[in-house]
Amino acid sequence: MDILVGASWQWANVEYVALIDRARTVRAASLPELAQLLYSMGIDEHDIRLAFSDDGDHAMSLKEHAEFGAAWLIAKGSDKG
Repeated sequence: MDILVGASWQWANVEYVALIDRARTVRAASLPELAQLLYSMGIDEHDIRLAFSDDGDHAMSLKEHAEFGAAWLIAKGSDKG
């Protein structure tokens, strides 16, 4: 499975998207929401690639990369109950 997580800018607003196997798109208003959605779908973290500048318009900053990583850990931790 190949999942690319990136940003999608619409005017001054940003939403976050995950392109799954180049065929399906999941959208969320925030990185924590997107991480939770992907985790609940059973996505393996090793299949996730975070968009860098060479990914064009969907590139995310290093801060956004760190925010997604932290959100992923929280999503995993919430499963332990």
